[in-house]
Formats: sequence, C-alpha cells, structure tokens
Amino acid sequence: MLEADFTDFERMLDDVYAAIEITKADLDECADLLVFRIIDRTRRGEDIYGMPFDAYAEKTKQSKRKRGRRTSPVTLQDTGRMLASMRGRSDGDVALVYFASRTEGQKAAWLDEGTRHMPERRFMDATPADLDACADVLLDRIIRRL
Repeated sequence: MLEADFTDFERMLDDVYAAIEITKADLDECADLLVFRIIDRTRRGEDIYGMPFDAYAEKTKQSKRKRGRRTSPVTLQDTGRMLASMRGRSDGDVALVYFASRTEGQKAAWLDEGTRHMPERRFMDATPADLDACADVLLDRIIRRL
C-alpha cells in the first residue's frame, strides 16, 4: 500500500495563498499612487480623458491676474489648498481617494461635476492607465512576498 504525505505541499500552498492576498498596506500604496497621479495630471491641466480643462471664465481670469496667478493652462489651482488636502487610504478591499477638508472636498466636487455657472472639469477619477499602474504596484508587492 502506498501512502502519500502532502503536508509539505499543503503548507507551501498556504504560503502562496498568504503571499498573493492583497493587504491593507498594498491598497494604501495604491491609494497614495492614485493621489499622486490625479494631482500630477491636474497640475498639467489635463482631465481624466487627457484633454485640457475648459478655460476659466473671464471674471475668474481677471481675479487670478490681479492676484498674480496664472490663467493658462487651467490647473484648478488657486491657493493650492484643495489638491494639498487630497489623501489616499484603504478601506476594506478598496483604495480610496478623499479630501481631508470638507470645504476642499466640496470645492473639488463643484470643479469635477460643474455647476450652473461653471463647466464640468473631470479630474477626480482613476483612468485606465491609473488602474494599470496600481495593478503593477500590487503585482510587484506580491512578487516580493513570494
């Protein structure tokens, strides 16, 4: 009679399963990467589709010029507080991007979705390239654990 002992193999599989499990730290790193990519894209004046943001209204341009601020390209920055308050973290099995300041979060929503007096300027979303970059980070982290 032949007896096969698969205990070592089962332990090895358990180790592999543990290594490929996505951790809170993995998702935190992805969230931080998303924040970086969104801020970088926004500061270049590009929306989530890679297109330039719509121009500022004439009244906004005048106000920005008086204060010595640039009006082109449109970067959705004036004081810098909104983008500076953007944060990333994990929550369960997702990576979140949010604003530490409720005021700055509301401002971001108005800019992103538009208002009756302001066009939509989509910047608060992950692009396919952003998600690919996060997948690369996850894969690298998993491979290091194997």
